[in-house]
Amino acid sequence: MASRKSRDLDTTSATILDLSVVKDADGNNCSNPNFIVSDTNTDDLDIVGHPVIVGSVICAMCVKGKAVIRINFETYTLSRGGFVILAPGSMFLCEEGDYSEDFVAKYISFSPGYIKGISFGHIMYDIKNIPYIQMNEEEFTTIIDIYNRLRNRYLDQNHPYRQEVIQHSLLIAVYDFSVIYDKYTLVINESLQDSYLTRFIDLLFKQYKQHRQTGFYADKLNITPKYLSKIIKEETGSSVQDWIFQLILFETKSLLRSTNMHVAEIANHFNFPDSSSFGKFFKKYEKLTPLEYRNRK
Repeated sequence: MASRKSRDLDTTSATILDLSVVKDADGNNCSNPNFIVSDTNTDDLDIVGHPVIVGSVICAMCVKGKAVIRINFETYTLSRGGFVILAPGSMFLCEEGDYSEDFVAKYISFSPGYIKGISFGHIMYDIKNIPYIQMNEEEFTTIIDIYNRLRNRYLDQNHPYRQEVIQHSLLIAVYDFSVIYDKYTLVINESLQDSYLTRFIDLLFKQYKQHRQTGFYADKLNITPKYLSKIIKEETGSSVQDWIFQLILFETKSLLRSTNMHVAEIANHFNFPDSSSFGKFFKKYEKLTPLEYRNRK
């Protein structure tokens, strides 16, 4: 389970996980990255050992084995019945060796615009705060049934209204899942409302690329920097600066690995005055220059 709550990353940078290369439930390259049904037996995603930023909604449930994962800097232990749901922009990390050899997960992925007739606003708010739940056996069986129905619809290539059937089936699945998910989010969300921690995290994910000073966030929350630092340290175990720097470092490593952006462009992306100061910042925490990190195997 998580040590603390977190928020997803509202990033404008290129997504890291390219779903067009995913193998679907039939073992073929996905023909429609707006909707995918697959599992870790069928598809070997390149998501282990480096940060990933997802560009769609991803729902994954563990059916066997264990894995330790990080979502937006919080650590979760995934086992049978564990359900992960990632909003677009979420940061994900699973290190080599952090999953058992028998680990198997089933997952679906879809773009929020793929299904019509549903507003994702309130749902995204919840999954940003609570990306992981541990279901009981009855709930787990229900979700497996939902997954299998979607998979069967997905694999029926000859249905004359295949896309329409898939979209409506997915819409029903979202509502069915919400019945289970809402039971886990109601109490937690009540405790989060109006807290300084929640407001700080909301503000942080909107402003970290432009503002790195504790005073900026304290001013926006109408409290002193000292009081904000005290709250964040007590609630999360990390300082305000730690939160800011970890966000910058996480996305920087993603950009270095997955894009051809020059260091100067990345420095500008995070509002550093020049590439030199950005390089010194990166090396201070990673013990490597940005180019050394990009070129290492």
